Formats: sequence, structure tokens, C-alpha cells
Amino acid sequence: MTTNDLTTTTPGAIQPQDIESQLAGWLDWLDLRVSANEISKATANSYAHGARRYLTFATGTNPAEPDTIRVWKAELLKSYKPRSINTWLAGRNAQDKLRSNPAYQGRKPQGTKQEACTRNSDG
Repeated sequence: MTTNDLTTTTPGAIQPQDIESQLAGWLDWLDLRVSANEISKATANSYAHGARRYLTFATGTNPAEPDTIRVWKAELLKSYKPRSINTWLAGRNAQDKLRSNPAYQGRKPQGTKQEACTRNSDG
């Protein structure tokens, strides 16, 4: 992670120990979408990878801040193709969409399996 003015600890900041708990319910939701044939396992894995990468980058910041997302994207553009970055951003955006939906807050989706492939954190 690059150190700059945006990566200082701020209110709402995520800490390293919070990353997997931030992802837990969302990974269950991705598993449900795979089971319902809404997305492929490969897509779910890409989304999970992108969200995990973003939260790791955003450690010490408020991950919901638009400038944090822009800094992350700018850093990724130095080493990765825009197509890969856009896939990771799609995962990160899907996580935000679910998190902002009151119907899913604090709820584990029905019929999900804990051993699903999105659980791998190779990050």
C-alpha cells in the first residue's frame, strides 16, 4: 500500500483484523448468486478477490470514501490492465450495493455453503 494523505487513519477506518468479517456475509451472498446461476464461480472469485484487495489497500482509511477508491485505482493502473481493475471494482461495488441494502444487513443468505470457493483468500 502506498502511503499518502488519503491513507491515514480516519473515522470509519477499516483495520486489518476487520477485513474477513467485513467480507463474511457478502461472500455468503456471492455463493447464493452462484447457486442460483446468476453469476459463475469465476465471477464470484474475481469479485471476492477485488473486494479483498480493496479492503487490504484501504486499511486505515474509510473504504467508502470516493478518493480512497480513486487512489487504489490509480495505484493498480501502474501494474495491471484496466480490464482486470474494472472486474475488481465491480466486486467492490457489488459489496457496497449489498451493504447499503437494509434487507441484507446482518443476515446470512439462505442455502449457502461455507466451503464455497470464494472463501479462499489469496489476496
